[in-house]
Amino acid sequence: MKISGDVTWQALEVLKHFEVMPEAQDSEFYLSTYFNGRERGFTIRCFNTIICWAEYRSSDEIVIYHAIGYDNVQKFGEGNMPSEVAYEAKEFFPQGQFEEAANRIKEISHQGATIDAREQGQPEPLPFDGDRRRDGGVEVAQGDI
Repeated sequence: MKISGDVTWQALEVLKHFEVMPEAQDSEFYLSTYFNGRERGFTIRCFNTIICWAEYRSSDEIVIYHAIGYDNVQKFGEGNMPSEVAYEAKEFFPQGQFEEAANRIKEISHQGATIDAREQGQPEPLPFDGDRRRDGGVEVAQGDI
């Protein structure tokens, strides 16, 4: 995977803990970069869910912003800029807690997949298992940026 853009090392470390989530295999799943001043990381869009994570602008903590549901995603803001509601609901993880942050992102994605399945009358995905790993995670080298 090659990533263009200037992202922080912590955002990259979180990304390394991802795998192809079973509920995302047959769905549209978009990964893009996220930039908001010093906050430089990634955005995932899937299942009427948007999740951004980066190194927080005024500390070394990892920050996660998210919105679930069509209306909330539409209000998220242009260029993946979190809305006031998303800013108020932001979640922090101490520097270095990459796996914990990645598991929270996966949990949010799973919540979105569950809501999306209910709205479409589809079977709900299996319960979230934070330790579930497939394909050994995403390999991203610093030189690929």
